[in-house]
Amino acid sequence: MVLGKLILDDFQLEICTNKPFYLTSALVKDLEIENYFNSIICEDSLTHMKPNPIPLIKTIRELGSSFVKLYSLEIQKRICKLLMLPM
Repeated sequence: MVLGKLILDDFQLEICTNKPFYLTSALVKDLEIENYFNSIICEDSLTHMKPNPIPLIKTIRELGSSFVKLYSLEIQKRICKLLMLPM
């Protein structure tokens, strides 16, 4: 499984979604992948939702990461700029 390989390669994984926590946690549990993720940040976890960068910033800070790699290059640029991190 890809998630297992990422963990073996020392990746830290978190979920950041605009879906409610009760739905997200149920899905993660049903898929039996809850042990792969350090935390789940959902629409009801914070006062702001994506595309506001606050949920992604919280996710990155929880990981203790100084390097950001996201699927969206535009979001990656914005987050790195906000956190004053290198691309």
